[in-house]
Amino acid sequence: MYFFYDTETGGLDRDYSQILQIAFIATDDDFNILSKFKAQARLSPFSLPSPHALLVTGFSPEALTDAPMSYFDMMRATVKWVSENQTEPAVFTGYNTLGFDEGVLAQNLFQNLLDPGMTTANGNTRLDIMNYVRAAMLYAPGAIVLDEKSSNGFASLKLSVVARQNGVQLSEEDAHDALNDVIATVELAKVIRAAVPEIWDHLDALSTPAGVDAFLEEHKIFTTTSVMSRNADAKVVTQVAEGLVYDLNVHPSKYTGLTPQQLVFVLNAKESPFRKIDKNAQPILMSLEKSQDVLPAEYDADLFERRADIVRDPAFAARLAEAVKLNEKERTYVPELPERVIRNQRSEELQERLNIWCRDFHNAAEWQERGDIIRDFHVRFTNDLTQDPSLRAYPEMAGRILFENAPEQLTSEAIAEVQTYIARRFFNPKAPYQNLVKSKGAMREIMEEAAAGKLDPEKAQLAGALEKYYQAVDAHYRPLAGELAALADQAMEPKPPKEKKPRGGKPAGPEAPSA
Repeated sequence: MYFFYDTETGGLDRDYSQILQIAFIATDDDFNILSKFKAQARLSPFSLPSPHALLVTGFSPEALTDAPMSYFDMMRATVKWVSENQTEPAVFTGYNTLGFDEGVLAQNLFQNLLDPGMTTANGNTRLDIMNYVRAAMLYAPGAIVLDEKSSNGFASLKLSVVARQNGVQLSEEDAHDALNDVIATVELAKVIRAAVPEIWDHLDALSTPAGVDAFLEEHKIFTTTSVMSRNADAKVVTQVAEGLVYDLNVHPSKYTGLTPQQLVFVLNAKESPFRKIDKNAQPILMSLEKSQDVLPAEYDADLFERRADIVRDPAFAARLAEAVKLNEKERTYVPELPERVIRNQRSEELQERLNIWCRDFHNAAEWQERGDIIRDFHVRFTNDLTQDPSLRAYPEMAGRILFENAPEQLTSEAIAEVQTYIARRFFNPKAPYQNLVKSKGAMREIMEEAAAGKLDPEKAQLAGALEKYYQAVDAHYRPLAGELAALADQAMEPKPPKEKKPRGGKPAGPEAPSA
């Protein structure tokens, strides 16, 4: 069975964007619809939405405050519906779900003390219908219609555009309603599977890490295309380390002598010949036999075979593997924010005790009991908190839930502390999440577009309402923000344009010899 789903969020950041609306459709293996679900939540008091996101989805300030469900209740209802409708291990899918919605869903479940691994637990797997569109565009051009171009000149991969070109009705007015998007995605999946059955079966096999490993074991050299690419371009690659491939169109001589520390810089370079393969994100990989029509003009079988042998040399592969580990260490997130704790690795024993505490919180009959469970966290996990202070994120997230749903359980002093916390959160100019600095800067751009007549009347009206909304948020929390209010004002001041410096050229190096 399949669970197709979509989220409409208050932003584009997978860690910090709240789901405002979510929809699921359960289908059988032939994509016949079995059941539907849709829910919409009020904006959490701890979340500030992105003006650009609201302008796209069409959510008004009233929609943010007047929805029938709280954020907590919506996520609980979602898990309950999935549990009641799942009769066997299922495939969770949607349009660009692996690129966006999966991360958002996991984070929103986590912040509500629910299992962030719902889509991979109990034998569940994941795939992304947009990946099939990209693969068909590259390996079976013309099989599905992709004639409409986006502003960058490449084929538009927007769900509404792809759907309409292939006989699936989804108007721009209906798009960005989660259930409408899911219905269209189900119909588009039927079209794609009928049009390119071999590609469908092939990508289906790549939807699990085991399937990716089996492909890599069988193919030394193959082609891939970035799942983020808007253009249909294939790279001839070979695997050089776990989850890492090398573009064989690039001569390897300048890299094979580098130390692991030097290779870290190469891995992060914009034009790096190394490309990460995420085995959990259904990478688009294809054998050379099925890639003949998309091989680059520079492809030379013997030359690329020799280059593959060079970069797969065990000594170089070992330095690369070390570079990958060093790179991951440098990217480790400091858990000063509860949202980041989702990435922390823990022992199975500790994680199970945390899961039990979360279940106790959800199973509590009264909010007063939930308050007691929050206070009990520091008793249950005293020793663990000493070793891992980031565990404080759990009672903090539970405290957010309590504040939003049952503030009467808090003292007036505690409520004042939370209000100050929210104020400082919104006014923090260096915050990685959406803050008032980013929001008011975006609103300034949007209102300039509206004044120039670049927005249609409906969006211009919404923009005016959003401007008043952010002004009201600012006025409400500014007295509580302390010194951060002045820092935020300073950060919002328009910056003078930077003086352009003449570019310095470097003499070209000697041409590398043929491998």
